[in-house]
Amino acid sequence: MNNVILFYHIPCPYFLIQMCLAEMSLETDNDNMLFAGVEQLNMGGPSAVSNDDQRVKVAHFNVIAGKKSMDQSDFHSGVSIVGRYGN
Repeated sequence: MNNVILFYHIPCPYFLIQMCLAEMSLETDNDNMLFAGVEQLNMGGPSAVSNDDQRVKVAHFNVIAGKKSMDQSDFHSGVSIVGRYGN
């Protein structure tokens, strides 16, 4: 049993890809990429996040996406995102 790696000790590559997508969207100022990345992160649910640093990053991405959505007059989506994850 010493050489068995339990699956929950391995970071989910899909989650890491979405985190990179959201991060890259901020660097390139690509709102559509940000919205897609945040939506995919949120679909993973709380169990996809493995530590407090990731929780803070996901919340940060959600707040930014929510504010950008409200700025683009998509008020319903913006309130939905910000209302779930921060003020």
